[in-house]
Parts: sequence; structure tokens; C-alpha cells
Amino acid sequence: MSFPLVKLVLSTCKNDLMAERFLNSGGDLFLLTPVDFKFCLSKLEKYLKVRQRHAASKEAVCGDAGIIHRCTQKYQTRMKMSMTINGFLYLQDAVELALSNRGMLQAITTRLYPMIAQRHQVSPSCVERNIRTAIELTFERGDLAFLYEYFGSSVREASGKPTNSEFIAGLTELVRNDLEYELA
Repeated sequence: MSFPLVKLVLSTCKNDLMAERFLNSGGDLFLLTPVDFKFCLSKLEKYLKVRQRHAASKEAVCGDAGIIHRCTQKYQTRMKMSMTINGFLYLQDAVELALSNRGMLQAITTRLYPMIAQRHQVSPSCVERNIRTAIELTFERGDLAFLYEYFGSSVREASGKPTNSEFIAGLTELVRNDLEYELA
């Protein structure tokens, strides 16, 4: 019988920053001590039920996520983005998350990067850096005609590329339009 791995911290001091960092880096539960064992057990059971429901709903949507990833990959390939860099995969996740919740595009650094980081067990800054590198390399070596056709208005004069947020938003819109066209 195997049990799911749960990362739990029991802390003697209330420190919101420490709790936030722990949870953003993949931690599951952060509880203050002293804590009643029954209370801790009930919190753990609740957490596991929610996690199990989330996993089941994720499986149900997996087909949609697969379609989104394939559609995103089609555009990444068209713009000649290298498939061998981590930013390639992180951008697919970014588009998937942005399509499922438009609010993600307004909270790139506070919500989107941490969610992608949790999926891949890396830090949010690593996600941000890899996405930035993918965009930079694509604008250096990619299909510039295609890139300027779709991202031209958001390309910065100084850097010659859009910001991560602008690129993710633009790629998300391309995929959204493509998916709406296919469903129509």
C-alpha cells in the first residue's frame, strides 16, 4: 500500500512570508503549533480529499490540455522556437493556465509562474528566466516575419522583443482564436 507524499510544516511562530514561500515552493500544509493531533489529522484528510478531486478533474480535462499543448506547440514550431529548452514547455503550461483563467495574465509573477514552477518542481524565478530565454532565442533565431506579424505591436525597441507577459498574452490569444475556429 502506498501513501501520497504530503509536505507539512509545523511552526512555532506565525510568519506569513515563510508560510508563503513554503507553499509557493511546493509545500502542502503549513500549521502553527501547538496543534491538536485530531485537528492536524482532519486538515490532512481534507487536503488529501481536495487533492484527489483535483487529480480526478485534471484527468477529465487532460484531453483539452493535450489539445491546447498541441496547438501551442504548432505556433512555437511555426515561430522556430527551440524545443530543447525548458521555456518551450513552460510556455505551453502558461497558455493552458491562461486559457483556463484569464486572471492569470494579470498575475504572471504572483500566480502563473508559481503554478508552473510547482508543476515542474522548480522555482518561479527559474520559470521566468527560462521563458525569457526562450523568447530571446526565438527573436534572435526564429521566423521574424511570423513573429513581427503577430507580436510586432508589442516588440520593445530597446530589446527587440516583447516582455514575457506580452508574449504569453499574444500566444494565448493565437491559441484561443485557433481553438474557437476549430470548435465553430
